[in-house]
Amino acid sequence: MIRVLLYSLAAVIVVLGASWLSANTGTVEITWLGYQISTTLTFLFLLAVLFLVLLRIIFLPFNFVSFLCRRRKSTQDKARQNLLVAVLAAASAGDEGKYKALQRKVNRLYAKDDILRPLLLLNITSGEDRIALLNDLSSDNATELAGLKGRIDEAVSSGKKSLALELYRQAFDRFPKVEWIPEPLLELEAFFQKWDDVVSTAEAAYKRGTISKKRFLAVKSSALLEKGLSDGNKNLIYQAAKADRTNSAAQINAAVCYANQGNYSKALSVLLAIWKQKPSLALYDAVALITPKDSAYKRVKIVEKMARMIKSNPLSDLILADAYAKASLWGQAKFSAEKYLHLYPHAPRAIKVIAEAETAENPNSETAKRWQELSAETPAIKIWQCTSCHNRFNEWHSICSACANFATVYPDDERNKEVAE
Repeated sequence: MIRVLLYSLAAVIVVLGASWLSANTGTVEITWLGYQISTTLTFLFLLAVLFLVLLRIIFLPFNFVSFLCRRRKSTQDKARQNLLVAVLAAASAGDEGKYKALQRKVNRLYAKDDILRPLLLLNITSGEDRIALLNDLSSDNATELAGLKGRIDEAVSSGKKSLALELYRQAFDRFPKVEWIPEPLLELEAFFQKWDDVVSTAEAAYKRGTISKKRFLAVKSSALLEKGLSDGNKNLIYQAAKADRTNSAAQINAAVCYANQGNYSKALSVLLAIWKQKPSLALYDAVALITPKDSAYKRVKIVEKMARMIKSNPLSDLILADAYAKASLWGQAKFSAEKYLHLYPHAPRAIKVIAEAETAENPNSETAKRWQELSAETPAIKIWQCTSCHNRFNEWHSICSACANFATVYPDDERNKEVAE
């Protein structure tokens, strides 16, 4: 449209100029190399126009060839776009019947493109040919990462975890800033229980900025804890607790080690320190575990101290109810349990406490029988939960058995049970 307007404007200017010159004609004399030429200004103007027209005619074949080249390139670009759509459609649908024909088209239309051609072929190639193509991609600096990613996916899908670990390690060393590499590498190293490698990988990833400091400390603490538990090395367990003071599993195991050495006050101080930050039923159970020789009265005093530390948290009522029940203080136990049930009506431990209290006070009453039936129907709470997949477990494990993520299992209590289910 713009070109048409420009040509129209030029034609108007030529016509107006010719009209003006015809009304205001004059003569022009040119002397050059002993020759003298005399002509009118109008004729000179027309001669200039004819010269321009002649130039256009001379360059017309070249312009036509240029037009054909542009047209051919446009057709090729459109064909490439259509081929790209066809490749993606066939790959997403898994239509292997179209792979051979599409491969031939890709090789023809992308023959001169050493990067896009193999990447497109990767989507429509399977079997040994795909493995060979991935090896070629990973040997070229421009496509090495894509080749490694494809080889990793092939190894994972075929269950070759040792090969996947080797390839992830190669990718981690070659591409230090790529963020999708560290986490699966850590999971595989943890799967093969290479705890020293887990720590070194996490530290390197943290220094490179591909994982956060919080994640690094969680991974380091869990790896040290696993190695300490497997080797029976208390020092490693203490290091795990020191590395991440929010790791409840490490703190609990460190407290147990102190208790086994007879240092009960140190064990209790370790648990109370994390209890104040992140209270949970797992920590409460650990306190009961390290104080087996204490009297019921002394344990009640400890639990009352714990309740005061988290006075605004409803969990304080639940632990008080449990402690009072174990000390046979049924009235206080039932009162605290009812307060907790008012907020969380289906809490298993609170229901169990009331059932025990009603049974102790009047075992043959209808109320006692009703609470006993309700307690029997309520499943026991699983107090550990994965922060990634939200599945719950009875015990802590560094590797989530549901999603295989490493260092993502933390304590949780029954307040979130209904939401989780």
